[in-house]
Amino acid sequence: MKRTLLPLIALTLSLGAHAQVSNTPSRVPTQDQKPVSYIYGEYAADGETKFTTWDGTNWNVYDSDLKLVKTFAPTLNTRPTPYTIKKQRKGIVTPTGTNTDEWGSPQSLDEVRNAVRDYFGGDGVKLSEKESADKGLVLTVDAAEDYTLQNSYFDYETFGKAYPTVYFIYANGVLSQVNQEYEIAYTGDWAEVREEGNSGSGTSDDFVSLFRDGGEYPEYNSIYLTQHLFNKDDAYEYLRPVWKLVANEPYSNDRDGDGDVDEVVTSYQAVADKVQIVQDNGTVLQTIDVPVDAHSPSYDLVRLKDKIYLEYAEVVDGEHYTCFRRITPDGSTAVSEVAARMKVAARPTIASPAERIVVTLDGQADASREVSVTGADGRTFYRTRVAPGQASVTIPANLLGTGLNVVNVSGKAGGSCKVIVK
Repeated sequence: MKRTLLPLIALTLSLGAHAQVSNTPSRVPTQDQKPVSYIYGEYAADGETKFTTWDGTNWNVYDSDLKLVKTFAPTLNTRPTPYTIKKQRKGIVTPTGTNTDEWGSPQSLDEVRNAVRDYFGGDGVKLSEKESADKGLVLTVDAAEDYTLQNSYFDYETFGKAYPTVYFIYANGVLSQVNQEYEIAYTGDWAEVREEGNSGSGTSDDFVSLFRDGGEYPEYNSIYLTQHLFNKDDAYEYLRPVWKLVANEPYSNDRDGDGDVDEVVTSYQAVADKVQIVQDNGTVLQTIDVPVDAHSPSYDLVRLKDKIYLEYAEVVDGEHYTCFRRITPDGSTAVSEVAARMKVAARPTIASPAERIVVTLDGQADASREVSVTGADGRTFYRTRVAPGQASVTIPANLLGTGLNVVNVSGKAGGSCKVIVK
């Protein structure tokens, strides 16, 4: 027994002694919330996976030994600053009444002043005093920098100290707090106000990210740089949006509730309706007419057998589509300019098991099609055939897997979309 156990114990100790993590970390500069992304081996010139960082100015590329192998400053398209135009009627303020609360009978004017200062915030408050023939001594705040003092005026941001909502009267030996009430009617002249927004430039959202479906290290699936995805030379490639400002639909407000419009608001936001494929030396390989979300520009990168596609969602005339653009890295034309629009949409996209999911199909199909739903683990949970011209199919969510499910529709009028079951 001893001869058997001792070698096993020694072997265990020996293995444990060789397992270790380095005590000193290797630090690389990154920008907040965008730590690292990867260039996977299949998209790298040498076939080796690398990781990349964006430090706010440069892209940095590191190999598996954490050696910096490339750094370059990309050329960016300036994102225009969004803004809002407000056409508003001027507000007319009218006093409507007061209510008075007696505080008592201070013994001296100093006691009066101390009591009023304490109400408005303490010893540092500067008071304004004015004798009134019909009221007595009127005490108000003579400063408005502090938040508590701003609350002492009606709509302080618009009118400043024009309309105090509280003041004090000292008459016949009695100190009283007077609360003044107002109403506002937006019936004055029209004026136009422009409010600037935040451009958001200088962040990694100046680039389009690719979300890789499956493959090596699927948990790290956000890609910003490649080498051999769009062509076969050794230059690094990235995608940058082409921005423009567009006006949203104006909306109207009735701020005082009198039944008349007194404000019209039109916001202008930056959108990206085109994307450029750019090399690290600034050469533009291609400009593609493909929209992206301006707040978080991204595409899904999908591999189907030996073909690679950019997948994205698009809404045309109120209809939802899933679109695919094939990438053909064999020359200057990297992404095919013609893409079949595949109308497949599911509602709701996030469903509870008790809900029913309605999948909308292209009702113009002239042949029957198969609708199937596959889970993230590859299992098929649902399969059915639909007749030519059928425009929808309803699927009970409890038949699907928990988490991500992919709805696939076969045929020329087919496509795919994603559904999450909680």
